[in-house]
Amino acid sequence: MTIARTERLIVDYEYGAQSVFALKEAAGGLCEIIWLVNLSTPQMRQLARLMSRLGTVVDVADRPELHIVEELRRLGPTGILSLSDRSGMMMARIAAALGLEFHSPEVAGRLFDKLHQRESLLVGGISCPAFVGVWAGADPVDIEAFATHVGFPAVLKPRQGSASRDAYRVRGREDLARLLVAGGPLQDEEGGMILEGYLPSPDHRVSRFAPIVSVESYVSGGELHHFAVTGRLPFAEPFRETGSVLPSDLSAELARTAEATAAEAIGALGATYGCFHTEMKFTPEGPRIIEVNGRIGGGIPEMVELAGGNESILRLAVELALGVPGHVQPCYSRIGWWRAVTPPVSANRIEAITGLEKLKHLPGVDHVIVNRGAGEAVDWRQGYRDFVVQVYGSGRDYEEVENQCASVDRAISVTYGEAASVGVSVRVGADDRRSA
Repeated sequence: MTIARTERLIVDYEYGAQSVFALKEAAGGLCEIIWLVNLSTPQMRQLARLMSRLGTVVDVADRPELHIVEELRRLGPTGILSLSDRSGMMMARIAAALGLEFHSPEVAGRLFDKLHQRESLLVGGISCPAFVGVWAGADPVDIEAFATHVGFPAVLKPRQGSASRDAYRVRGREDLARLLVAGGPLQDEEGGMILEGYLPSPDHRVSRFAPIVSVESYVSGGELHHFAVTGRLPFAEPFRETGSVLPSDLSAELARTAEATAAEAIGALGATYGCFHTEMKFTPEGPRIIEVNGRIGGGIPEMVELAGGNESILRLAVELALGVPGHVQPCYSRIGWWRAVTPPVSANRIEAITGLEKLKHLPGVDHVIVNRGAGEAVDWRQGYRDFVVQVYGSGRDYEEVENQCASVDRAISVTYGEAASVGVSVRVGADDRRSA
């Protein structure tokens, strides 16, 4: 008698990523889940109690990788799926040690380290802004060299990070020196930072929203497929996302150009496995890559569903991670969107919040996620994941989507307590958290 093998999938989970309920549903009938999490934060410790009922939880906080690998080996995993940029390279090493299909450590370095990614894109013939690796505590001579090489305005961000965390707009040498001072706000970025030239906006309007899009792709059977081009709502300072629309309102020609640009970038990185979320900005010279992420983009599965795609992107990701050939080609009948209320740069806490009940009754709204409440701290440096409220919905056309998002903005009112100025120019712009 032959006993069927039990598939067990390692899922690298970070607070604020995809819904654990949605992931569990996507894995239904395919595999059991081994949650790989860092329990050093209160949010993850709280969420882990739920996750332990939906699978096996393995804590990676302050543990040598060798010990993590040995614990995972005993659990008998048959696949691995990463949802986090910050631990992507660790996942590649774990996959290699366990003999699981994943990005090779070399490819993972290009996908999850922004400096290595820029270097690889440049070698592959992809146009990039000037860039250089930088570090906290750099001396004045180094800072002068950085400034001369990149110029201003510039963007400073962690080499390993996501969600616009610790992303700064740098207008000149004084800004750069203050940010890189020893003991400064970026001192704890162990992976270092990258300073790169700011990408200008195009001379003409390419979208009624923002000139930034992402291309959603996956590799199955050795072939790259695209299933959506996602548009962005205008950003909050300095570079925080405030929402997306799927599909984007790009013309068919520009959408094809975006897909071709994404394919060239993914090819230049040598990536041949899994799902990709390729962000780019349209400039006077055409689309330029912001970054390529070797994972599903945040909010993409929800928006595909809201847009009437009738395809589970999370199910696809699970299948690919288990080595099962998958294919999706959603046909969108509506426009899915999400809109976030983000704190201003000056805020450090929420004094009061009103209008939550109104949000649930607005036309087109599907669900509301409350991430921060009255009395809680907020910090723009955590990026768009430190949002106050996030709303998902759908509309029949882009004009209706614009009106729906405007209704969200009018319905909710947040009063903030303000922190002292940090003295630098900055760019500031779901699921298992509390639902309104």
